[in-house]
Amino acid sequence: MLRLGDKQVAVEDVSADTTLAIANLGYAQRLTATGKVITLPATIVGAEFLIVVGHVPPTGGPVGAGGAQACSVTLSPAAADRIDGLGATGTDNKDLLLAEADSRPGDFVRLIGTTNGWNIAETSTTSWTREA
Repeated sequence: MLRLGDKQVAVEDVSADTTLAIANLGYAQRLTATGKVITLPATIVGAEFLIVVGHVPPTGGPVGAGGAQACSVTLSPAAADRIDGLGATGTDNKDLLLAEADSRPGDFVRLIGTTNGWNIAETSTTSWTREA
């Protein structure tokens, strides 16, 4: 379980490129490896996905080593969908990006499905950028 504010959320750890589906609804997707792509399903109006930067073990450190390294994240919508929010309208089939240099364990973005694609309902950082 993961605590976000006053809510407890069930967690699925993501350590490889992943395509989300209806079965993933209700679970926070916690990144445990850097440089991974999470592909969003075609928009489901009202559906909600929570993506969280987890604790990535230090490169080359022993198992169980303390500390955490930053984690880059790419959120990729379906070809006909966009990701709106952060003061801008998205573009169909363009990714939402969080660079490794700008992320910290615990950073998150909450997406809600709309008739146009996905909308950023909440985020812990304004460091998310859009694919050019």
